[in-house]
Amino acid sequence: MPARPKRPFAVTCLVALVLTLTGVQILRAWTMLANWDFLSSLPLSVPPIYLLLSALFWGTLGVFLALGVWGGRSWAPKWARWTALAFAFFGWLDRMILQADGPQHVNWPFNLFLTGLLLVSVFAVFSLPEARAYFGEKNG
Repeated sequence: MPARPKRPFAVTCLVALVLTLTGVQILRAWTMLANWDFLSSLPLSVPPIYLLLSALFWGTLGVFLALGVWGGRSWAPKWARWTALAFAFFGWLDRMILQADGPQHVNWPFNLFLTGLLLVSVFAVFSLPEARAYFGEKNG
């Protein structure tokens, strides 16, 4: 049985990105739970439970995905690509539908650029020959 290839640096960086975004979601869920009474008293456009459940969903999925990418599981590249697309789509959907009008809408071009950079980065990492070998994909 051939030895498993060493984890490429780009894959390590991708895991760091996944863990950062996962940590933000877990922090978001914890903060919501800690301030539940206050959030429930606000006139939000959606119930706080939606925000809590979405944070828990993305946080849980992020932990699962980080473990798969770190461990070089064969399913991880496909899941990471689809998760990145879904995370970007639902992030923008929340931003366009649920976010109140205000000065934060001025920075949408920058946020769009960052979203595109995130997606390109995820897809680029998994297209590298070293990453393909690490996940057991055939190069060719």
